[in-house]
Amino acid sequence: MVEVLLALAVLGIAMLSVMGLLNATFETVGRNIMTRQAIGVYSCADRSLSSVSSVLRPDGSAVVSAGQMTKPSFDYVYEWLSGKTGKNWDDALFLVCVQRRVNATDDATPQTVMQIIKCDSASGTPTQAELTELDVEGPMYFLRVYLSPQLEGRYVEMDGDGEVLATQYAVGSALPANPDRYALPYLPLTVDVYPFSPGSAETEDQLPVLTQFLVLSR
Repeated sequence: MVEVLLALAVLGIAMLSVMGLLNATFETVGRNIMTRQAIGVYSCADRSLSSVSSVLRPDGSAVVSAGQMTKPSFDYVYEWLSGKTGKNWDDALFLVCVQRRVNATDDATPQTVMQIIKCDSASGTPTQAELTELDVEGPMYFLRVYLSPQLEGRYVEMDGDGEVLATQYAVGSALPANPDRYALPYLPLTVDVYPFSPGSAETEDQLPVLTQFLVLSR
């Protein structure tokens, strides 16, 4: 009888060890899947910020349609990031990346496309009703975009004659208000990617799945 109990105890310990290993494996696999998805989200944001006519409002309308563009995409994004130093949580451009079903009426051949939604603030994310109206399906991600610390020490401002001023950029300070006075041919950004679910409160307590450096060229 004692031998049987000992055998059962050993078996129980072995099963618990296996379950622990399986849980750790599943968690690792889950993190890897989420990281791969976040890399795809980053790539989508890179493309969208380079061509802002593809960026949507939460209601599905274009922030700037192709026919309404009066300046380069760079200038629009520059203005969106005005004062967005990243020093505080709200000092950033907030985006949501979703997968929209293209042929929503055809269940036989479902197709989806990734799109970026621009939010007015961290709390201005799309509602569930808006996402349903947009035929959104699959995982969604929340992006926080702000000026990169790599701007530190750069000469970023020109005067009216196009001469670069001697003032160096310091992390946490704002860029020239007018993009025409910005001296560099590129804008370095930091992109933090988080999982998103409608109705959730996005706060600085969250940890990003992915943080990437993005360079926006003129």
